[in-house]
Amino acid sequence: SVAGRCGMTEQRDRAASENMVESQAVTEPAVATAPRAWAERRGAALALVFVGGAAGTAVREALTLAVPQPGDIPFATWGINVAGSLILGVLLGVLMSRGSGFHRGLRLLFGTGFCGGFTTYSTLAEQSADLAGHGLGGAGVVYSLGTLLIGAIAAWAGIAAGAAVARSREVTESAGAAR
Repeated sequence: SVAGRCGMTEQRDRAASENMVESQAVTEPAVATAPRAWAERRGAALALVFVGGAAGTAVREALTLAVPQPGDIPFATWGINVAGSLILGVLLGVLMSRGSGFHRGLRLLFGTGFCGGFTTYSTLAEQSADLAGHGLGGAGVVYSLGTLLIGAIAAWAGIAAGAAVARSREVTESAGAAR
């Protein structure tokens, strides 16, 4: 009957929860410290991203103000986004070759933080829409797609260059260790 099956299910659920409570009592001290350690690691990670992001945003703003904009095309934003893609690619290439655990802080500080604050694809979208709004729709499309395409090529080149640098460093380190 349905009532019999529900009663069996309730008994199994009750037994499972009793077993779970017993097993939690045994491991409670180890579990109690885990959230604190996680929060400390997360706080440090957020601090790295914040510091890197603030620095990247400041550098972007300084470059935007320093580079004049001849005509309608915002070349400063284009250069910033392409350079940010290249920097992120180099960082990724180096870190992929060297292992991820040791370099987590560098990735957060420079990759997520600095490059995230430095590049500005939201401004790219806004500037492309402005170009289209001023009757320069073709220029807006070329600007958008050109930035994305050249940014992807720059990231790929950065990954290749970063990996090459990491490999040459490994060769140099292993040659030094062999002596």
